[in-house]
Amino acid sequence: MANRTGFGPREPEAAWPGDDAMAAVVIIEDDPQSARMLATLLEFEGHRPVVCPAPERALDCIREAQPAVAVMDFHLGREEALGLIRAIREDALLRRVAVIVISGADREAEALSAGADAFLLKPFPIEELVSLVRRFASRPREGG
Repeated sequence: MANRTGFGPREPEAAWPGDDAMAAVVIIEDDPQSARMLATLLEFEGHRPVVCPAPERALDCIREAQPAVAVMDFHLGREEALGLIRAIREDALLRRVAVIVISGADREAEALSAGADAFLLKPFPIEELVSLVRRFASRPREGG
């Protein structure tokens, strides 16, 4: 079994069924330190993280990267993720992107009703995020 603790070398592992080991994951986070931490974690897990440099460029970042998954904070500076989630779901080319919202406030109902695929309340176990990204990255892409 692979070493998923973050300590020591990773051992070879069998691919998960349908696993896309290099799936692009766009990270939309207004805190640069949090964005770097998420990118490092996802890269370690075999994904291709793309950190969006500014929340207001999120839709452009998603269009350019063509990710399987977008991970975004609920609070993006002065904005909330709700409008961005709705814009993703209304765009024929982007609606296939899975959206995972993370937040320190319990805004799960709002995020899911706006169209998010999953919500994680901070602090959350890192394994939970990794599992969600893996699951969404390996699902068949529709509409794009």
